[in-house]
Amino acid sequence: MPVLHLLEAKECGVLIIATATWSYVGTFVQHLGFEPPGRIIFDSERKTHKVCGLQSSIYASLVEPFRKHLRTFGRRALWEALYVSLKNATAGHGSSWQQGGTFLLEHETLRDVKCSLAWREEYPGDWKPIHEILKEGLGIEAPPVSFPERLDYVIQARKTAENEKRGEKRKREE
Repeated sequence: MPVLHLLEAKECGVLIIATATWSYVGTFVQHLGFEPPGRIIFDSERKTHKVCGLQSSIYASLVEPFRKHLRTFGRRALWEALYVSLKNATAGHGSSWQQGGTFLLEHETLRDVKCSLAWREEYPGDWKPIHEILKEGLGIEAPPVSFPERLDYVIQARKTAENEKRGEKRKREE
């Protein structure tokens, strides 16, 4: 990840709240193609999402990404979304309708936690650019990464991991 070293220099960590089961997330991470950028915590009841005021919406999840990002990503994004949706549509994958967010929590002690930055997604793909979050929340200057670049990175990492697994399987079969 191109900005993890910047976070580490500021002694910042990343916490990912998953609504899926442990076994599903393990499989997802295996197919991701790169290590997750932080610790993963499981909250299948979505209590964390509710406390943070994150919406859950079928319309926002199915319609809005295509309305908002078709021009940005093009038709290949439709195929990628369809591929990922079909591949991930298994028991234990969590709520497909739950929107996420990015929150910067600061603390001296665990009793003294304050939220200094909050970004609540209105639909999947409604991410605030990471370089803006780093600058606004932490004063870190980071290079901008466009959404198509981010998508290309994820697709390439996943395909590379899949190809490596196929190669390992062929070697075992020989």
